[in-house]
Amino acid sequence: MSSRCSTGISAVAVAAVKVETDPVGYFGGVLVFPAREACRSLPPVFSEMKIVLAYSGGLDTSVLLSWIKETYGNAEMIAFCANIGQEDELKGLEKKAKKTGASKIYIDDLQEEFARDFIYPMLRAGAIYEGQYFLGTSIARPLIAKRMV
Repeated sequence: MSSRCSTGISAVAVAAVKVETDPVGYFGGVLVFPAREACRSLPPVFSEMKIVLAYSGGLDTSVLLSWIKETYGNAEMIAFCANIGQEDELKGLEKKAKKTGASKIYIDDLQEEFARDFIYPMLRAGAIYEGQYFLGTSIARPLIAKRMV
């Protein structure tokens, strides 16, 4: 189900919103409507929302933070960064996050948990991408998501 409207919200995510067309399918216990109809029916509640973004301070997440804030009005944007040992990349991160629209930024030190529960098991398993790269960046994503929730 990759149908999306101009806001990037998938039809599945807004299937519970009142729409005036028949559903196009049934997916995972949810009626699925065309994205264009679902997006037209979105209620204007985004200004009351708090949105937490996994933030690295790089180009992608900085642009995304600004775009989400602009797209969803005055929704409060909160940046979350996991310190998994990147050191220099964390310098100036708070200032940059606030400059691009975050009201707050949380930088959690997850180095010990990352090494213990992700890096060591990855090394033991020999998880190497294309025969030459360890999965350092991608292996951190489940831990980041876990901490955000």
